[in-house]
Amino acid sequence: MGKSRGYVCWTTEEEDALRMGVVKHGLGAWEIVRKDPDFSLLAHRSGVQLKDKFRNLVKFRHVSLEEARALKPKGSGPWSKKLSASGFTRAT
Repeated sequence: MGKSRGYVCWTTEEEDALRMGVVKHGLGAWEIVRKDPDFSLLAHRSGVQLKDKFRNLVKFRHVSLEEARALKPKGSGPWSKKLSASGFTRAT
């Protein structure tokens, strides 16, 4: 059986970088955020880890309603549907 990977806790700096990356690149652009040199702090995380962490930030209200409303989805992917279903509408 292979070795299991140890869990590495997220730092506040990583969470902030993730939030800023989503603001810059949009929801669902996890690999783009991860590879962006402005967010090199996230380079050791996988795209799935970024997605899961952001989902939990939203779920546990670590992302404010105003911040969530300002976010743009990467495209027509599942995050755009989840935002509209959760009542988050973009301010016009």
